[in-house]
Amino acid sequence: MKILIKNCQYFGGDRKLVKGHVLLSDEVVLEVFQEEVPSVGSDVAIIDASDKYLIPGYIDLQVNGGKNSFFNSDVSVDCAERIYWSHNKYGTQYMFPTLITAPHEKIIKAIEVIREEMQINPGVLGMHLEGPFLNPDRKGGHDLSLIRKPKDYELDEIIDLGKGVIKKITIAPERFKRAQVEKLLKNGFIVAAGHSDATYEQAKEFFSWGVQAATHMYNAMSQYRKEAAGLVGALLDTDGVYVGIINDGVHSNFNSVKVAQKMMKNRLYFVSDASFIDQAIEEFYFEGNKIVTRNGQAYTEAGALAGSVITMQDSLKNAVEKVGISLEEAIEMTSYIPAKLLGLEDKLGVIKKGSSCKLNLLDKDLNYIPVFESKPELQY
Repeated sequence: MKILIKNCQYFGGDRKLVKGHVLLSDEVVLEVFQEEVPSVGSDVAIIDASDKYLIPGYIDLQVNGGKNSFFNSDVSVDCAERIYWSHNKYGTQYMFPTLITAPHEKIIKAIEVIREEMQINPGVLGMHLEGPFLNPDRKGGHDLSLIRKPKDYELDEIIDLGKGVIKKITIAPERFKRAQVEKLLKNGFIVAAGHSDATYEQAKEFFSWGVQAATHMYNAMSQYRKEAAGLVGALLDTDGVYVGIINDGVHSNFNSVKVAQKMMKNRLYFVSDASFIDQAIEEFYFEGNKIVTRNGQAYTEAGALAGSVITMQDSLKNAVEKVGISLEEAIEMTSYIPAKLLGLEDKLGVIKKGSSCKLNLLDKDLNYIPVFESKPELQY
């Protein structure tokens, strides 16, 4: 199947919106045109975008759950599929299902589940393991009883079985020996600092080891204060470290997002960190802990935030309408920058010949319009 999307504003290879036309198959972008509408055969479906925005599919590197599914509660291929397609309905074309702090046996099971899911769904690029090797003083919504220091035998099994599946792992680096961090890096894991109480000085040392990312800016990390700059200060001050941020106005005030984006530019990207979307579950349980929702937001019984209830589409609209950054910058933060972190920026995050065909249309009010329909038979 071929589709010509004509008269659109597409996010081109130079990361700018360009007026033109895009020809794609169900595998890749075949060609882009900036002049007159190309002549195509009768076998090509034509969509007149009427100057709408054609942008790369969203890439979400931290997804805990979907409409009625939470990965920690149901570590299965079926659950991973339901999570993927519930977000895909809003333009998330690529993602990392995320397992948060859990027993070792569940981590091993999740690796096998996502390995299988990656074979059947190319939109699942891998898995994000967030915990269990975190700082208990910055546990957030994670189960304190399951947070632990990394033991070599446990870490070795996660590395051996998780290579090629766990693409990103969030740790509190201050709980690790340098050799343990270096082993993760040597085996191809993106190591992200998160749920960490590291000082500014400690964090700068960890970045010198090769820690190249951080998880949910501002949340569950040592803060920037007049007495000490903390992990937040180190992230603002260290080029080359990529940082995810939850743009829901709750995890991060929109003005705080604006400041971080202004200082970090091409290394700050959006994640949903969604526990659920599209519904109003009043309470749920994982790892024996009760999570409740109030005013559409998930909290632990103690009042800590327990993931968001937004999609990447919400993140983009919030960025333009509430943070006040440009649409081009918001597109970078939902697609190009996470693609660059993964080393996939040649295929994902931009629209050019040979890039991914998984694209999103946005109207002038930035509402999402699917180019390809979501999986209709799936009851997500």
